[in-house]
Amino acid sequence: MLLSEVRHAMLIEGFDPSLGFLHQDYPGREALALDFMEIFRTGVDEFVFRWLADTPLDASSFFYRKNDGCRLSKAIRPHFYQAWAQHREAWPRYNRCGEPEHRLPIRELLLGQTASAHQYMKELEGIYAQSKKSS
Repeated sequence: MLLSEVRHAMLIEGFDPSLGFLHQDYPGREALALDFMEIFRTGVDEFVFRWLADTPLDASSFFYRKNDGCRLSKAIRPHFYQAWAQHREAWPRYNRCGEPEHRLPIRELLLGQTASAHQYMKELEGIYAQSKKSS
């Protein structure tokens, strides 16, 4: 669910989501999008753990397949998706001390991160161009 939003933000800034730094590139894998998702991993983990703790679940809430592992049942998935939709509209933004300052939609945070990365890459490009001229 987060991957599609990350991919969208990356495309807006002109990045190729398949060319990553941390995740290995191979056909069909959006390695750079996966790299950017790492920035938000703790927030996703926190949401999932909190949802699991706060939601009454039983054995019928899950199913298991050898190739897929343990998954939410069709009956419980809409509850998860609804909770995720609410959470992603009020994503916690933390200050430097690790305390929550305010909440923003995740798409705003993603667009900010990708815009910052784009600006940084442009600065590096300028430094590289200057060094090539002087050598």
